[in-house]
Amino acid sequence: MTAKSSQLFVFSQHNAKCGSQRHPVKRDLLAGASAAVVAVGVLHPIDTLKTNIHLEQGKVTGIKNILATLGNGRGIIRQLYKGFGIIVLGSACASAVRLAVFEYLKRNYVTGRKEENPTVFYTTCSCLAGLASSVIYVPFESTKQRLQSGMYPSTFQCILDGWKRRGFRSFYLGWTATVVRDLPFTVIELTVYERLKDWWRQKKTRGRVTNSVVLQLTPVESMFLGCLAAGFGGFLTCPLDVVKTRVMTSPFGNGGIPLRNIRRVVMDIAKREGIFGFFRGVVPRIVQLGLMGSIFFTTFETCKNWWNRYFLEYEGDALGM
Repeated sequence: MTAKSSQLFVFSQHNAKCGSQRHPVKRDLLAGASAAVVAVGVLHPIDTLKTNIHLEQGKVTGIKNILATLGNGRGIIRQLYKGFGIIVLGSACASAVRLAVFEYLKRNYVTGRKEENPTVFYTTCSCLAGLASSVIYVPFESTKQRLQSGMYPSTFQCILDGWKRRGFRSFYLGWTATVVRDLPFTVIELTVYERLKDWWRQKKTRGRVTNSVVLQLTPVESMFLGCLAAGFGGFLTCPLDVVKTRVMTSPFGNGGIPLRNIRRVVMDIAKREGIFGFFRGVVPRIVQLGLMGSIFFTTFETCKNWWNRYFLEYEGDALGM
């Protein structure tokens, strides 16, 4: 080993032990936004199909109409990617905030307390991160679902009509339903993912000396663990997702008052469709979120590792190594 490589090795070991990292908040913002763009871009068509299933109360005619466009090959991209522009922007911003807040809290409040009760600390961090991101995400999600359901032909008309009828509040129609759905999902997904990572690292390092360096996950490992965490969370929160979709796509009544709220939607589903009504779209939801979790966390971990390597090499060069 040359003197330069020896210095760089010692520097990298020191950097890893000290927490990996320069500019961790910028790193997490970039990684979270990148992960959301990739995951949403790949899986938005499944989300469109799921939304149409949620809106059906009898026979699933909406999904048949969409699938019929596959047969004639006309307008399929336009149909499946309704609301894509608005939601990819919202997801990028919200995911950047969610992951940055979560990683910040995890670094400062969980790492030193892991021996106490890591699950409680992960849950608390993910809950706060979910609340912070919901403020950004809900207006984009509400607009996207109204476009997906066919209520408006364009994003501009959707936003303009909402503003005329209800003003700024129209962008937060369904905020409570979204938080009721997304907060449990965020808590389940991030907590399960972090606990799976801890378990997997312990399994891989059992009987080995690691010199206190945090073992990084491979892309395949991140993909598998992310898929399990997101799919599990998606199944448990499917009823909340159905309720949220129907509240957000509620038509406006007199004075801009939505015709459906959470209580009315829950009672209507229970009366008309029974327990199975709350699990409409559960299969595409699990598939979508399982795939999204695998793509999202793989991209997120890869971006984090790339960022760390970039600054490691940058600082190494700056020190003349």
